[in-house]
Amino acid sequence: MLNPLIDAIFIAISDQQIHKVHTIGHAINVNEILPKLDEEPYKDLFKKNFLIMNALFQLQQELINEGFYLHVSSMHIQLSEHKKNTPIGKDTLRDYYLNWANYETSKQEIVELLDSFWQRLNTLKPMTHTPIDKIKALCSKWQLSYPYDVRQLKTCWRQYAVTHHPDKASGCAEHFKQLKNEYELLKAHIMTLS
Repeated sequence: MLNPLIDAIFIAISDQQIHKVHTIGHAINVNEILPKLDEEPYKDLFKKNFLIMNALFQLQQELINEGFYLHVSSMHIQLSEHKKNTPIGKDTLRDYYLNWANYETSKQEIVELLDSFWQRLNTLKPMTHTPIDKIKALCSKWQLSYPYDVRQLKTCWRQYAVTHHPDKASGCAEHFKQLKNEYELLKAHIMTLS
């Protein structure tokens, strides 16, 4: 049986941009393709994400055979030209999502997976360092006092995101993208200080 998610996902990632599971889910409108899979909201979301990841790893194998490489990790999904000798070796993430025994899981296991994910993500440090004068200029632009904390940054970001979201009549996709990039720089700066 053909997996109906594979073609929809391929269309979403064919732009060769970096995606995440939730952006792919939004792009393919996963809630229309997949009906409610569980009464428990955490489990419903987990199962939909599981099916997307499962389809991504199936697609990864198909694309390797067709001369493309699909990079799949928890925060970076990207289609690219096939690199010579790009092996698909041992991958615990792929093994997890291709094992159907993991599809049915308890709410407690899902919470533990999420906690583990956020702890790993929180320990990552940004690869690049943004000069302090650029950070201070962004703070001024965002009307954010320096030094700032995570709570202040998130509040400011959410106000900008709601105001400038591309789905709003007054919104602009390019401006929103610029704001998101600035937010990521400001957030990364806080991470370097912690």
